[in-house]
Amino acid sequence: MPRLSTVTLADLPGLPCPYCGRVTGADAPWARSAVALWGWCGVKLAVAGETAGVLLVGPMEDPAQAMLMSTWVIPARVNTGLGRQLLQRTAAGLVENRVRTVFAQGSRTNLRCSAPPRDYLRAVGFTRGLDERLWHLDLDRVV
Repeated sequence: MPRLSTVTLADLPGLPCPYCGRVTGADAPWARSAVALWGWCGVKLAVAGETAGVLLVGPMEDPAQAMLMSTWVIPARVNTGLGRQLLQRTAAGLVENRVRTVFAQGSRTNLRCSAPPRDYLRAVGFTRGLDERLWHLDLDRVV
């Protein structure tokens, strides 16, 4: 059974992206800001004690907005609903902190955690803005 938990600064060094190897450092300004504002900077999902997916978010200038900074699900678990679970738990935590909109950079093809595939974003409720690469999720509408 999947186990969801929040990500803190101490967790970040142990969460490398399985696709690009990127590791977010505990000194990342957006992560430090998120923890200062919300007490966490993302959500991780573990299956059988192993991290199977991560979704990291950071605050924007407007306190009612957040930016998806990184998200991934291990290759063996793609298309199993884990990405949706990560987003749902993250959205619930953001709503508790009065965040109303989440932005994300999307890509046509993906193996980068910083710009998830457009198909994933569309499937979990994001809509495309004027710029094809920038997507937004209205939490008032979907939560």
